Amino acid sequence: MRHTFIFGGIALVWEFTGTIAGPEALPPLSMVILRLGEAFREGTAIVQIGSTLWKTVLSFALGSGAGVLLGLIAGLFRPVESFCQPLIYFTYALPRVALIPLFILWLGLGDRTVVVAAAVAVFYIVLINTLNGVKQIDPTLIRAGRNLGASDLQLMTKVLLPATVIPLFASLRLGFGQALISVVSGEILIGDSGLGYWIWNARYKMDTALVFVNLVLLALLGYLTMRMASAVERTISRRPRDVVHELWI
Repeated sequence: MRHTFIFGGIALVWEFTGTIAGPEALPPLSMVILRLGEAFREGTAIVQIGSTLWKTVLSFALGSGAGVLLGLIAGLFRPVESFCQPLIYFTYALPRVALIPLFILWLGLGDRTVVVAAAVAVFYIVLINTLNGVKQIDPTLIRAGRNLGASDLQLMTKVLLPATVIPLFASLRLGFGQALISVVSGEILIGDSGLGYWIWNARYKMDTALVFVNLVLLALLGYLTMRMASAVERTISRRPRDVVHELWI
């Protein structure tokens, strides 16, 4: 109920302010809703959302998969951590957008460059959070797993991974948001489809209402994915010590 009042108040303020400011500066909410409905009826919104989503999911899968794997390996093997940590800290501060020209030289213009650049951004977020999560695990869990005869692969999949589920999912939520941001930024710079590309076209046409349509769609996508991630996290969260007890059951 409280959220309803908050969003209702924002909607009223937006409509009133937009009516006064004019559609060129701030289109009223009613105008944005009408344009949004037209975009869905024409099918344009579905096409652009689909283009952005598949690039976001692919970049998230690549970046988070590599980040989780390297984070678990570095957390389990100290020499790997000692080797990787200076490189991570040295390259982490590099702006991801600054890497896009380099990726263009390697991969050319198009979706491949957008996906790779976004995957790199996700990789660092997930890697650092996974590694920090592994460091917080009670060492007795790892020793207990080794005493039970667990292999390194079993330790990673049945001890480290479940024991870091809370920080891991926090990093995955951040990683997906970063993937979406990076993909849209890449679409604005070099894309030929997607919500970012659509926003850039609207800017050339001075179509402020269409820009806000895209912003609303992006906000909804971010909200829905965060809610889904939270639901999944609540479902699969388990107590770390239960994992060791079940290791050989």
